Amino acid sequence: MNTDLGHPEVLVGSGAYLLANNHFGLGLTLLILGVMGGIFRAALRVQKSQQELEAQQKLLSEVNDAGEEIGSAIVTLLGAFGNEKKKKGGGGAIH
Repeated sequence: MNTDLGHPEVLVGSGAYLLANNHFGLGLTLLILGVMGGIFRAALRVQKSQQELEAQQKLLSEVNDAGEEIGSAIVTLLGAFGNEKKKKGGGGAIH
């Protein structure tokens, strides 16, 4: 797991240090801001991963649709080719 040392962690660390040194107001403010920043960062990461998942699903859907179109084109082509053989071979007289 990746460890980040960003603004939220610095704020939490500074807030804890200030709380330990009897600076209650500023320490609590920094602590709350750090926790909120961490929550916001986690929410943004979840949103980004959901967007990536949706993009992958959309791509797979488009590939699937393209495959179905190619398959139907091949079936149509082979069906037309098969009908030509039947017309050429089936036109003889019965003895």
